[in-house]
Amino acid sequence: MSDLQPYELDALWLLTREWDDWDCELEEGRVTYPVSRLDVAAYLQEELLNQAVNWSDARISKYLERRYDWG
Repeated sequence: MSDLQPYELDALWLLTREWDDWDCELEEGRVTYPVSRLDVAAYLQEELLNQAVNWSDARISKYLERRYDWG
């Protein structure tokens, strides 16, 4: 994460829930630059885990089918 350019960090932060919350705040009550590496890291972790949970291939499917084949 420390290798990210500022514009990359900003772009990733725009994908987070925190950006959504910030965007919905009244303009006069907003923090000027709320971009946080922790928010981006949490977003990336969640995305990565979601992708991992939903990923499969033929070998995994075959293993799971064999594992539950009691015969």
